[in-house]
Amino acid sequence: MPVSIALATLGCKVNQSETAAIEAKLNSRGYISVPFSEPAQVYIINTCAVTGKSGAQSRQMVRSAIRTNPEALVVVTGCYVQADAERLARIPGVDLILGQGAKPQLDKYLGSLEKRTSPKMVLPALSEKAAWETEAPGRYSSHTRVWIKCQDGCSACCSYCIVPRVRGPARSLPLTAVLRQIEQSIAEGYQEIVLCGIHIGVYGRDLTPPGSLAALLQKALSLPGLGRIRLSSIEPAEFTPELEEILTDAKLCPHLHIPLQSGHDEILRAMNRPYSSGEYAALIRRLSRRIPDLGIGTDIIAGFPGETDVHFNATLKLITELPFTYLHVFRYSPRANTPAAGFSGRVPEAVKKNRSASLRTLSQEKADAFRKTQAGQVRPTLILQQQDPSSGLQMGLTDNYLRLQLPPSPELTGRIHPLRIRKANRQGLYGEPAEPLHRERFLC
Repeated sequence: MPVSIALATLGCKVNQSETAAIEAKLNSRGYISVPFSEPAQVYIINTCAVTGKSGAQSRQMVRSAIRTNPEALVVVTGCYVQADAERLARIPGVDLILGQGAKPQLDKYLGSLEKRTSPKMVLPALSEKAAWETEAPGRYSSHTRVWIKCQDGCSACCSYCIVPRVRGPARSLPLTAVLRQIEQSIAEGYQEIVLCGIHIGVYGRDLTPPGSLAALLQKALSLPGLGRIRLSSIEPAEFTPELEEILTDAKLCPHLHIPLQSGHDEILRAMNRPYSSGEYAALIRRLSRRIPDLGIGTDIIAGFPGETDVHFNATLKLITELPFTYLHVFRYSPRANTPAAGFSGRVPEAVKKNRSASLRTLSQEKADAFRKTQAGQVRPTLILQQQDPSSGLQMGLTDNYLRLQLPPSPELTGRIHPLRIRKANRQGLYGEPAEPLHRERFLC
């Protein structure tokens, strides 16, 4: 009798990629996936710890699984395990706690797992990548995109961040291994490759001989049958001239996520961010000029210690002036064992809440304005399997990271096809199939 599994992911695209790889491996061994909200024999929660809220959400997800089926085997892995495994171990009903280094071998531990009164804990050193090198790409059976993790860990020292502690130092998957995974994904019919990592801008620097993200992209873009590549977040200080040049390639999605965190230099220095607000603004404007209709997202932290109204207003002003298309807004929360946790000048929660609300309002205004500029355009769009829950229309994802609703088009599902954007409003974007203006750019 097949064993049912339910998986939940919190956090970033790297976590999503890893969960998808776990699910694919378990499915290949006969496990049957069911929705996380339904009773299952095994629950797997891939946790996040980037903020205090994400840690609380991780614990909540674990308890939700236990409530749904108290007899199920419950496995917890991910960043929150590295941050606070002992707290997770105190939740009654948890059976297995796996650190990041053991995550790729989850299937091996699961085979002999039994319901326990106290959890088994496996927390290997974070510097190892031998197991990761054999990890499969992150594929969800219901998705038309594939996530390929080319890099893990971070060696930066941002004062607020625990990622180096929960992910380990920056380390890269060898170029041949990344290209092999991309070739495999192309052969399986995936038309969008999402290249992700914790700190992909430093890809290759730790390899022998050293490499770079630009060199990886140059090789990947030459692979036969490639549809398109989308990049996950890249730090502003890592845009080399070579990388900026290759970003203009037609098979690279005109969509970048470039964290800002604050628009005032005093706060950036306190955060230990290696750029000024002026350098950041120059980069965004330069990229926007070079890449037409570029979708640009960023991360902003509201209420960092010492952030005054003057600092915050400078951030609002800079964001208003720059051509962002969306913001990811985070309220600062102190993380243990980070320098910022001991900083003075704590911002009251009510102030952080108000500042976050202002940033989210600005994000909505930016998103609305960008959508309106796209009305009437024809965009190469990946036709997704998903449907919009309210309208029932099929969904598509444009190259510049806009979600469209379109008439049901099962014959186009999984393909990149040109869609003409007919209507753009706060309820969404609506498109319809159009004849390609340049067939080699739109159809794959």
